[in-house]
Amino acid sequence: MKSPFAILSTLALLSVASAFASEMKEAPTSEELANRLRHSEQTDPMRNLQIVDEKDPSEAVRPADLVASSDILCHQGTATLVPKGALLAIPAHLKERTQFVAGARIVTWQEFFAANRDWLSTTEITLEQASGRQPLGDALVKTLGESRVIMVATLQQGPISVNPHQPAAPAQETASRP
Repeated sequence: MKSPFAILSTLALLSVASAFASEMKEAPTSEELANRLRHSEQTDPMRNLQIVDEKDPSEAVRPADLVASSDILCHQGTATLVPKGALLAIPAHLKERTQFVAGARIVTWQEFFAANRDWLSTTEITLEQASGRQPLGDALVKTLGESRVIMVATLQQGPISVNPHQPAAPAQETASRP
């Protein structure tokens, strides 16, 4: 004699199986598949796409390569890349550390900076200063001139290029009043 649990579980299993069986569909015939393919090919938007022989506009602003748009810092077998214009001060006695040495291992900025804090320093700047809309402060410019370490401009602790300050053009009067 079967237990009531075994009977109920068998009935539940059969009801679930019948529910799945009612949802099963017939496999499409090869004619139906051919019709679907023909329809998708006729409505494909890529068929009507015109081929443009113009030069890609993004090519004009794309740098040639990462190394060409970067400055290199290298010391004791490790090297890192920083954006061109991020090195604010390079004392003469540290100039050789801006040259890549063959065999040096490329590491992240964070790793390189942590290992070379004795001759490398950062100064946090604003986005407005980096873009050249605001000048670097007079105190910072004086510090850069007297620096005995390589100074790197950073924004949120990452190196950033600094464009030269471009003073805003004076506002022109649009209408004169008598």
